[in-house]
Amino acid sequence: LDAAVKFCKSIESFNIAALEEPLKHATPELLAKLQSQTSIPIMSDEALLTLDDAEVLIQKKSVRMFNIRLAKCGGLGSCIKLVQKAEQAGIKLQLGALVGETALLSSVGRTFAAAFSSFLFVEGSYGTLLLKDDISKQSVRFGHGGRAPLLRGLGLQVDVDESVVMKYARKDLVQELSFS
Repeated sequence: LDAAVKFCKSIESFNIAALEEPLKHATPELLAKLQSQTSIPIMSDEALLTLDDAEVLIQKKSVRMFNIRLAKCGGLGSCIKLVQKAEQAGIKLQLGALVGETALLSSVGRTFAAAFSSFLFVEGSYGTLLLKDDISKQSVRFGHGGRAPLLRGLGLQVDVDESVVMKYARKDLVQELSFS
Protein backbone atom coordinates (compact mmCIF):
# COMPACT_ATOMS: atom_id res chain seq x y z
CA LEU A 1 0.00 0.00 0.00
CA ASP A 2 2.76 2.45 0.89
CA ALA A 3 4.49 1.91 -2.46
CA ALA A 4 1.20 2.35 -4.33
CA VAL A 5 0.43 5.60 -2.49
CA LYS A 6 3.93 6.89 -3.23
CA PHE A 7 3.56 5.94 -6.90
CA CYS A 8 0.15 7.62 -7.19
CA LYS A 9 1.48 10.81 -5.59
CA SER A 10 4.35 10.82 -8.10
CA ILE A 11 1.99 10.74 -11.11
CA GLU A 12 -0.95 12.84 -9.90
CA SER A 13 0.29 15.93 -11.76
CA PHE A 14 -0.12 14.10 -15.09
CA ASN A 15 -3.95 14.19 -14.89
CA ILE A 16 -4.29 10.42 -15.12
CA ALA A 17 -7.87 9.48 -16.07
CA ALA A 18 -7.84 6.23 -14.06
CA LEU A 19 -5.55 3.64 -12.56
CA GLU A 20 -6.86 0.10 -13.00
CA GLU A 21 -6.34 -2.51 -10.27
CA PRO A 22 -3.07 -1.03 -8.94
CA LEU A 23 -2.73 -3.48 -6.05
CA LYS A 24 -2.16 -7.19 -6.53
CA HIS A 25 -4.77 -9.30 -4.68
CA ALA A 26 -6.31 -6.19 -3.12
CA THR A 27 -9.31 -6.38 -0.85
CA PRO A 28 -12.03 -3.71 -1.10
CA GLU A 29 -10.73 -2.30 2.20
CA LEU A 30 -7.17 -2.00 0.89
CA LEU A 31 -8.39 -0.34 -2.33
CA ALA A 32 -10.41 2.10 -0.21
CA LYS A 33 -7.28 3.06 1.74
CA LEU A 34 -5.43 3.75 -1.50
CA GLN A 35 -8.35 5.62 -3.05
CA SER A 36 -8.62 7.85 0.00
CA GLN A 37 -4.97 8.90 -0.41
CA THR A 38 -4.93 9.78 -4.11
CA SER A 39 -6.84 12.07 -6.44
CA ILE A 40 -6.43 9.54 -9.28
CA PRO A 41 -9.63 7.52 -9.77
CA ILE A 42 -8.91 3.88 -8.98
CA MET A 43 -10.75 1.55 -11.39
CA SER A 44 -11.98 -1.89 -10.49
CA ASP A 45 -11.82 -4.59 -13.18
CA GLU A 46 -11.03 -8.13 -12.05
CA ALA A 47 -12.55 -7.35 -8.63
CA LEU A 48 -15.88 -6.58 -10.32
CA LEU A 49 -17.81 -9.58 -11.59
CA THR A 50 -21.24 -9.37 -9.96
CA LEU A 51 -23.74 -6.91 -8.55
CA ASP A 52 -22.67 -8.08 -5.08
CA ASP A 53 -19.07 -7.13 -5.91
CA ALA A 54 -20.27 -3.68 -7.03
CA GLU A 55 -22.23 -3.17 -3.83
CA VAL A 56 -19.21 -3.99 -1.65
CA LEU A 57 -16.90 -1.74 -3.69
CA ILE A 58 -19.41 1.11 -3.44
CA GLN A 59 -20.11 0.59 0.27
CA LYS A 60 -16.39 0.53 1.15
CA LYS A 61 -15.67 3.51 -1.18
CA SER A 62 -12.99 1.33 -2.75
CA VAL A 63 -12.93 2.85 -6.24
CA ARG A 64 -14.23 5.73 -8.34
CA MET A 65 -14.51 3.76 -11.60
CA PHE A 66 -15.82 0.40 -12.77
CA ASN A 67 -14.58 -1.44 -15.85
CA ILE A 68 -17.65 -3.37 -16.97
CA ARG A 69 -17.15 -6.12 -19.53
CA LEU A 70 -20.22 -7.79 -20.97
CA ALA A 71 -18.67 -11.26 -21.20
CA LYS A 72 -17.05 -11.03 -17.77
CA CYS A 73 -19.91 -9.52 -15.80
CA GLY A 74 -22.79 -11.82 -16.70
CA GLY A 75 -24.18 -10.50 -19.97
CA LEU A 76 -26.55 -7.70 -20.89
CA GLY A 77 -29.07 -7.97 -18.04
CA SER A 78 -26.42 -8.08 -15.32
CA CYS A 79 -24.45 -5.27 -16.92
CA ILE A 80 -27.51 -3.02 -17.14
CA LYS A 81 -27.94 -3.46 -13.38
CA LEU A 82 -24.23 -2.74 -12.82
CA VAL A 83 -24.46 0.47 -14.84
CA GLN A 84 -27.55 1.58 -12.93
CA LYS A 85 -25.91 0.80 -9.56
CA ALA A 86 -22.76 2.70 -10.56
CA GLU A 87 -24.72 5.70 -11.83
CA GLN A 88 -26.68 5.88 -8.54
CA ALA A 89 -23.41 5.83 -6.59
CA GLY A 90 -21.58 8.36 -8.78
CA ILE A 91 -19.11 5.75 -10.03
CA LYS A 92 -17.61 6.53 -13.45
CA LEU A 93 -17.64 3.81 -16.10
CA GLN A 94 -15.53 2.18 -18.76
CA LEU A 95 -16.92 -0.51 -21.03
CA GLY A 96 -14.07 -2.97 -21.33
CA ALA A 97 -13.37 -5.68 -23.86
CA LEU A 98 -11.84 -9.10 -23.68
CA VAL A 99 -8.74 -9.74 -25.77
CA GLY A 100 -9.80 -11.60 -28.89
CA GLU A 101 -13.44 -10.51 -29.01
CA THR A 102 -14.97 -11.21 -32.39
CA ALA A 103 -17.11 -8.74 -34.32
CA LEU A 104 -20.23 -10.17 -32.72
CA LEU A 105 -19.29 -9.23 -29.15
CA SER A 106 -17.74 -5.96 -30.35
CA SER A 107 -21.04 -5.05 -32.00
CA VAL A 108 -23.00 -5.90 -28.86
CA GLY A 109 -20.57 -3.80 -26.81
CA ARG A 110 -20.84 -0.76 -29.07
CA THR A 111 -24.62 -1.00 -29.08
CA PHE A 112 -24.65 -1.37 -25.27
CA ALA A 113 -22.32 1.62 -24.77
CA ALA A 114 -24.52 3.79 -26.99
CA ALA A 115 -27.50 3.11 -24.72
CA PHE A 116 -25.83 4.85 -21.74
CA SER A 117 -24.30 8.31 -21.52
CA SER A 118 -22.21 7.43 -18.49
CA PHE A 119 -19.38 5.53 -20.22
CA LEU A 120 -16.24 7.67 -20.25
CA PHE A 121 -14.24 5.08 -22.19
CA VAL A 122 -15.20 2.22 -24.49
CA GLU A 123 -12.77 -0.54 -25.46
CA GLY A 124 -13.18 -3.15 -28.14
CA SER A 125 -13.75 -3.51 -31.86
CA TYR A 126 -10.16 -4.64 -32.46
CA GLY A 127 -11.18 -7.32 -34.98
CA THR A 128 -8.29 -8.44 -37.15
CA LEU A 129 -5.84 -6.20 -35.32
CA LEU A 130 -5.85 -9.00 -32.72
CA LEU A 131 -7.51 -11.88 -34.56
CA LYS A 132 -6.18 -13.79 -37.54
CA ASP A 133 -9.75 -14.03 -38.84
CA ASP A 134 -12.98 -12.47 -37.63
CA ILE A 135 -16.37 -14.11 -37.97
CA SER A 136 -18.14 -11.17 -39.60
CA LYS A 137 -18.27 -10.58 -43.33
CA GLN A 138 -18.19 -6.83 -42.57
CA SER A 139 -15.56 -5.26 -40.40
CA VAL A 140 -16.78 -3.54 -37.24
CA ARG A 141 -13.22 -2.59 -36.31
CA PHE A 142 -12.59 0.94 -35.08
CA GLY A 143 -11.07 3.44 -37.45
CA HIS A 144 -8.43 6.16 -37.39
CA GLY A 145 -7.82 7.64 -33.96
CA GLY A 146 -9.76 4.84 -32.30
CA ARG A 147 -13.08 6.16 -33.55
CA ALA A 148 -15.89 3.66 -33.85
CA PRO A 149 -19.17 5.11 -35.09
CA LEU A 150 -22.54 3.79 -34.03
CA LEU A 151 -23.63 0.80 -36.05
CA ARG A 152 -26.77 1.85 -37.92
CA GLY A 153 -29.58 -0.39 -39.02
CA LEU A 154 -31.43 -3.37 -37.65
CA GLY A 155 -29.80 -5.97 -35.45
CA LEU A 156 -26.15 -6.08 -34.57
CA GLN A 157 -24.81 -5.40 -38.09
CA VAL A 158 -22.87 -8.66 -38.12
CA ASP A 159 -23.31 -11.06 -41.00
CA VAL A 160 -21.57 -14.22 -39.77
CA ASP A 161 -19.09 -15.77 -42.19
CA GLU A 162 -19.88 -19.46 -41.73
CA SER A 163 -16.63 -20.55 -43.38
CA VAL A 164 -14.59 -18.77 -40.68
CA VAL A 165 -16.72 -20.29 -37.93
CA MET A 166 -16.30 -23.76 -39.44
CA LYS A 167 -12.54 -23.24 -39.80
CA TYR A 168 -12.24 -22.90 -36.01
CA ALA A 169 -15.14 -25.09 -34.90
CA ARG A 170 -14.59 -28.31 -33.05
CA LYS A 171 -15.26 -30.93 -35.69
CA ASP A 172 -16.94 -33.29 -33.20
CA LEU A 173 -19.60 -30.62 -32.49
CA VAL A 174 -20.19 -29.44 -36.05
CA GLN A 175 -22.74 -32.17 -36.73
CA GLU A 176 -25.05 -30.64 -34.12
CA LEU A 177 -24.77 -27.10 -35.58
CA SER A 178 -26.88 -25.77 -38.40
CA PHE A 179 -26.46 -22.30 -39.90
CA SER A 180 -29.30 -22.58 -42.39
